[in-house]
Amino acid sequence: MEWRQSGVAGGRVAFVSIDTRRKLVYAYHRAPHQSEERQWSWSIQIGRAVQAGTSGVPLREYFLQLYHGVNPHGQLRSQKDYTFVGLGWTFGR
Repeated sequence: MEWRQSGVAGGRVAFVSIDTRRKLVYAYHRAPHQSEERQWSWSIQIGRAVQAGTSGVPLREYFLQLYHGVNPHGQLRSQKDYTFVGLGWTFGR
């Protein structure tokens, strides 16, 4: 789900984006009779972005991201209760 502030003439708008899923925790050595384990994982981004249709601005948006849940990186999706905090930005035309 994402919420964006109503248009501000010539400025950046605030946004909040939330994603939540019940992700599978990989178990490479699980016995066949054991059930798969899942964990609720969530991510939230809070930032500011240029309005749609704005041109000539190289920095499109910047944000703070918080995540907690199953490690989303590659083979490590077997790790539960993984948390990270990061800063991000996107560039474009």
